[in-house]
Amino acid sequence: MVDNQDDYDQKRFLIAMVLSGIILIVWQIFFAPPPPEPPPAEPQSGVVTQQDGTTRGVQQDEPSVKLTGDEPTATAEPAAELEVVEHVMQTPNFRVALSSAGARVTSVTITEPEQYAAEGSLLKTFPKDSVHFPFGLAFTQNSIPLRRGLVWAFVPEASEKNGASYNKVVYRHADPGGRFEIDKIYQLQTKHAYMLELEVVVRNKLSQGVISDRLALDITGHQDPDEETSFLDMLPDNLEAICKLDEDLERELFDSLKDPLSFDGSPVRWAGVNTRYFIFAAVPLDPGSKCVMERVDEDYVRTRLIHNDFSVLPGAQTSVKYQIFSGPKDYDRLSEVGASLEEAVDFGILTFLCRPLRWALVLFYGWLGNWGLAIILLTLIIRLLTWPINQKVYVNSEKMKELQPKLNEIKEKYKDDQQRQAEATMKVWKEEGVSPLGCLPMLLQFPILLALYFMILNSVELYQAEFALWYTDLSAPDPYFVLPLLMGAVMYVQQKMMITATDNPQMAQMQAVMKFMPIMFTAFMLFLPSGVVLYYFVSLVLGLAQQFLIKRTYRAKAAAA
Repeated sequence: MVDNQDDYDQKRFLIAMVLSGIILIVWQIFFAPPPPEPPPAEPQSGVVTQQDGTTRGVQQDEPSVKLTGDEPTATAEPAAELEVVEHVMQTPNFRVALSSAGARVTSVTITEPEQYAAEGSLLKTFPKDSVHFPFGLAFTQNSIPLRRGLVWAFVPEASEKNGASYNKVVYRHADPGGRFEIDKIYQLQTKHAYMLELEVVVRNKLSQGVISDRLALDITGHQDPDEETSFLDMLPDNLEAICKLDEDLERELFDSLKDPLSFDGSPVRWAGVNTRYFIFAAVPLDPGSKCVMERVDEDYVRTRLIHNDFSVLPGAQTSVKYQIFSGPKDYDRLSEVGASLEEAVDFGILTFLCRPLRWALVLFYGWLGNWGLAIILLTLIIRLLTWPINQKVYVNSEKMKELQPKLNEIKEKYKDDQQRQAEATMKVWKEEGVSPLGCLPMLLQFPILLALYFMILNSVELYQAEFALWYTDLSAPDPYFVLPLLMGAVMYVQQKMMITATDNPQMAQMQAVMKFMPIMFTAFMLFLPSGVVLYYFVSLVLGLAQQFLIKRTYRAKAAAA
């Protein structure tokens, strides 16, 4: 699999969490002497010939085929100049603008739910005169020429108008030489939200002679060159090419796509470009034969969905149909489309945990009507479910503190005999039911913590989602850093409650190092989405409350004794 943004995010976050776990283990060891040391080329002949096998990696050179956009592949007379016209298709969920220049989609604005409307057009970074808007056509052999910037004719008699907008828009390109005619037909798809149907029809206008070629559909995204990134932006929302093969899902970030990547030998179920929260994807009725990802004209990334060769007899026609999805990466809606389109939401290797957690989060939002409150309720339930594990950790910590005087006596008694000291220490631990690695059960919760992190990070439901006060976008960092700082303060208090005084210089030194842990974790959280920080803050507060209850129990026990 090709590395992608979320894989990188997961690795970085996993390292941070593992380091935190290691620190917790070292921290726990402070409460007792250390345990005893353990024993030590695809052919281009112009006929229907398909290469067998799978080519993965840098695209093979194809001598007679150019994969560079709607450029001419054969000499033809220029078509008569046509006026560029625009048309609008609209549903309760979104508004799509089409242009006869290239017969492409030039704007997509989400209208429902309202929280996505603030994004504006999903294609707002594209220059107005761009020739790379999504869903352009290319013919990768030499029979059918389509020059870059071609203006198609609007066919009003074949289109269907609905008030100020259209339910169906038909664009047509007629070969100046009279050999062929191509229609691009866009139609509203009312079964699924954010969906259009696209049909490409190729007609042979010759009285004799077969027209053969290979059709490709280009889904293109634009990386704004003026967008500034900072090293403080730990998780940038980058543009990505994506392609679903029969078995695998391939994805590649704009920044890392230096050379074209080609995938064939497996049916292509869908292809597209996406960011963390939005996607443009084409799902063909009949799977494609090849997928090519590449950068074009510096600032664009293109995923090209290529089909098998076709041949059209004189007076006949052939067509290819697609479902076009242009909208938010809502897991449920993508699942309804089929073809495993929901895999565009990248939960990583913990998908099996992320999916039920997301289901619960959506359920709670349905009850509460606020995504921030839904996160708090989800955190509370997870804390209740993991209460016994945390209880064992905190109780073990208190027992360690109780045993500290006895352990210090053993250390003093056998200070010249490390073997006897270790044996006596282990005996005391066993008699009192104390584990020297008491925080180990807490490490078992790390998969849940990671799953919650990536679920919240990749859930479009939190994009522009309001919580309270200045928290108007739970997918964005806290603008005033209040939650991260509060979280750090809670971590500090929790640490003070767990650390015990010691006269061991080495342990005292390690405890001093441990005091930097809240600072490190706070710095890590400063620039993460506030929805993620909200979860960790609430979880730490609940953990602190549980720890306080246990401390009070042990104090009462000590007072009674």
